[in-house]
Amino acid sequence: MRAAATILRELAAVLPQAANDGAVALEQAMVRANRIFTSGAGRSGLMLTAFTNRLMHLGLSAHRVGDVTSPAIRAGDLLIVASRSGSTAGPLANAHIAAASGAAVVAVTADPLSPLAQCASATLVVASSPSVQPMGSLFEQALLLTLDAVVLDLMYELQETDESMRERHATME
Repeated sequence: MRAAATILRELAAVLPQAANDGAVALEQAMVRANRIFTSGAGRSGLMLTAFTNRLMHLGLSAHRVGDVTSPAIRAGDLLIVASRSGSTAGPLANAHIAAASGAAVVAVTADPLSPLAQCASATLVVASSPSVQPMGSLFEQALLLTLDAVVLDLMYELQETDESMRERHATME
């Protein structure tokens, strides 16, 4: 399959760029936060849902914005917002609400000059071009892999293991 090889080449080109100061700032903010919230729309939101699930497995208090069980965000909390353009209306509005409440905001975007990045206390840049893939596929793929790397870093930081995380895995589905 030639398309798979092309996708892997694109990811290999952009993933090392995400291992920057923004990734370190994200991990530090996560360790300091009382609770972690995630916000994103469309496929970026789906990647954040998977990430939020892993944060719960790590034993962190993690919530997806928009879920009916998500509590109010407060000072001392962290909002992680992903938007390739950095201007998606819903996530951008959530970033402003979180910042106004005193929560820290980390933007994950392809555009470091975007309105979302300007609202955030830290920004993790995940490149999304050049790409032959449709729409924002490269950003979404790189977002998931970058966030999985963050989970692995946090496993070491929090002294979690696969076994300890598995104990928090859902027992009812």
